[in-house]
Amino acid sequence: MKYQYIEFILFLTSILLAVDGNCQYVNNSVTEIEFLNNHNYDNKSSSRHLQFFEYWDENGKWEEIGPLTSSNNSTYDVGRLSTLCIDPVNDSIILVGSPNGGLYYTINKGDSWINAGLDRPKEIHNLDMFTPGIASIIIIHYNGKTWWIIATGDKDQNFNYSRGVIRSTDMGKNWDLINGSYPDNLHDNWYYIRKLANHPVDHNIMFAATSNGLYKSVNVLAEHPEDVSWSLILEVPPSINEGFFDLEFHSLNPDTLFLSREYRASKKVVGNEILWSTDGGIEWSLLPGSPSVLPVDSTFTHFLSIFEVSPANPDVLFIYLKGKKPTTPRYFHTHCKYAISQNSWIQLNTLKSAYGNGRNGYALSPVDDELLFCATIFTYSSSDGGYTWEKENDSLLRDGKPKNNPHVDVQELRFNKDGTEIWAATDGGPYMKEIGDTIWQNKVNNIGIAKVMRFDQSQAEPEYFLFGGWDVGTQLLKKEDNLWTQVGGGDGFGCVFDNEETGTLYTANYSGYSYVIRNKNYVDSSRYEMGNFWTSNLAINPLDHNIVYLSQGDQIKCSKDQGENWYTLVTADDLGLEPENYLLYDMHVAESNGNFLYIRVVPVNEGTHHFIFRTGNVHAPRHLIRWEDISPYPALEAWLSDLEVDGLNHEKIWISYNSLSSSKILEYNGEKWIDISGKLQDINSGVHSIVHLKGVDGGMFAGTSYGIYYKEGQSKDWILYKPGLPNIVPVDIKINYSASTILTGLDGRGLWETSLPDNYIAPFEESELQNSILVYPNPSDNYVLISYRLEPDVQKAKIEVTDISGRVCESRQLDSQKGLLLIVVQHWRQGIFVANLYSNDLSVGRYKFVVK
Repeated sequence: MKYQYIEFILFLTSILLAVDGNCQYVNNSVTEIEFLNNHNYDNKSSSRHLQFFEYWDENGKWEEIGPLTSSNNSTYDVGRLSTLCIDPVNDSIILVGSPNGGLYYTINKGDSWINAGLDRPKEIHNLDMFTPGIASIIIIHYNGKTWWIIATGDKDQNFNYSRGVIRSTDMGKNWDLINGSYPDNLHDNWYYIRKLANHPVDHNIMFAATSNGLYKSVNVLAEHPEDVSWSLILEVPPSINEGFFDLEFHSLNPDTLFLSREYRASKKVVGNEILWSTDGGIEWSLLPGSPSVLPVDSTFTHFLSIFEVSPANPDVLFIYLKGKKPTTPRYFHTHCKYAISQNSWIQLNTLKSAYGNGRNGYALSPVDDELLFCATIFTYSSSDGGYTWEKENDSLLRDGKPKNNPHVDVQELRFNKDGTEIWAATDGGPYMKEIGDTIWQNKVNNIGIAKVMRFDQSQAEPEYFLFGGWDVGTQLLKKEDNLWTQVGGGDGFGCVFDNEETGTLYTANYSGYSYVIRNKNYVDSSRYEMGNFWTSNLAINPLDHNIVYLSQGDQIKCSKDQGENWYTLVTADDLGLEPENYLLYDMHVAESNGNFLYIRVVPVNEGTHHFIFRTGNVHAPRHLIRWEDISPYPALEAWLSDLEVDGLNHEKIWISYNSLSSSKILEYNGEKWIDISGKLQDINSGVHSIVHLKGVDGGMFAGTSYGIYYKEGQSKDWILYKPGLPNIVPVDIKINYSASTILTGLDGRGLWETSLPDNYIAPFEESELQNSILVYPNPSDNYVLISYRLEPDVQKAKIEVTDISGRVCESRQLDSQKGLLLIVVQHWRQGIFVANLYSNDLSVGRYKFVVK
């Protein structure tokens, strides 16, 4: 294409030099980019088998977009916490743990939070692991030191396996692994620690309730971390799926312990037991009388038990149980208490709502044996020992504004030492309530723990971001306002901006059923119920923004009128696949040819593999659409994590695998697959996401647990693009050509943004009608040059420049068949604009360009 514009380029060079003497002409070919922005890159070390972030830069090259803050309305929450612990001496210090985002702490009751560094690399936290989930936290003051002891992993939804137990004695600056040495050790993977419990008198004694047994340490505070040892004192039989969950000491008689055990067979619950030991954990038996009180039913698919010994009356054990049968949407639940010394049981009233299958919050006041808090989906309190319950989510703000309550999924509840406050670790972040007050205080305050499912950024207005998150819905950010607002509830999944119609966006959400929301002008919303499927993804046809696609389980749906009406585009049956074995997970439309659509198909059951299907006539009637299986053969036994289509070539695609094997990224040129993994084979991480830099030969970004890597050209290999990301899975990567930025969403640490290479220039676009108009430079922040060419018989002609909404920003009459116009855009707002060429009142060409 360059030879067609030699005259234009030569003239452009002289204009640029004349307009700004400091301006340098940048060659259109993008080669030898300094990807590390003056960061020293050790080429030799890149060939080693990498174990850690070797190129960590503590100053960072990435900006944390969030979500970080929350409004007073609980629906605008940031992300999931699994546990919290209040310092037993100074209750202004609280530690909170995320199942994906690491550990945070506050020294001022949540007015601000400090990252304890566990989402950083080995050079920071001194541990041989990526960001651990946090399942349980213990704080011990002993021998002049404060010990933070952390069980890693996810105790509830199994997002993260446990890597064992870690500890710090300097408020998280340094960490040590205290798993012990074989055979006196905890496992380092493939199991879950559900809870740690510390002896109330001898702080060196600690128990760990896990999915494969009950462990005990008698020297957990040993001076040298390598001296700590653990012994397995109660094993889980091989047939049991879930193991041990809750664990409590009798505070007056610490040789007495209580333990919950759950049995599963073929993923069906076949028993739930409360055990106790009266000799410090040597011998265990069923809690007396429990078989006649606690139900055992083989038809339950889910069963949990949580309990607390009353600090105000240590002779009483309160127990809450909940179960689920497949034949009913409602949960079975029961609430009772056990008088330890009298060996007697008392049945209590149950909560009004038992929904939710998480390990829910339960707390007893340390000063009032009648005051209890319990959370299922909602939070309840009882002031008479569990005989009556009040919903804790129903109070109005003091000024009469909407309800202010803890997020509806509470993972843990904890009283402070004086019983004057109660804290909640929720799927939306931390909350606190003063006892006697009606208001829960949102304590998010710049804590970045969002579990990203999907995200997007507007190309037309790059200051707008969308984030679909676990249990916090879909949220919209206008960056200059620094306020996230919810535009879809429940669990947030697919979310996309319509870049042709400013202010229009779509979200896919689940809240008991799945639905799609379309927003106009960022505010006016329409809701479309789409059945009952938990995870859905969205895509807009780039050449016709009225066409929207939705992946939903075993089918993909399509709307040709911006979501007003939907029809089934393709099903698993249409592709020759068994619906019970496969999900049509997401779809990708070719930017250069809207007739081409690719589908990534993922397996549900073992023994099946991934597929990639494509069609080149997606707009045809359903029965005429031709689907082609272009999956690599033989199929790789790894998770097909992402698919990317070349923005300029609709037949060229890339796929990535979340695998430790050598094949991690494959390229398809329309005929065959080529492995381009290169040095990524040396990285001890799978590739979770990929994106192509449009117009750059082989220009690819790859998201790994070590950061984002980049390569360009067929002869170049992968290098770390920019340091500074937390070491958490990047679930996706997107390029915003309007803002010249790259955006990634991390599984547990929100959205992060950095710039594209400084000398990257977006490729020339062919004019959509007669190739008679060209805009350069693109993008621009100062001025643009518009080159045009017209047929000889033109009577009247003009060029109009409009914004994405159609508003005319510039209009010029033309008096020649070809020429060059200079338009200053320095004070235009950032976004996408269109240069339209008219001849004899008819449109004969248009060209999109970006003002940044």
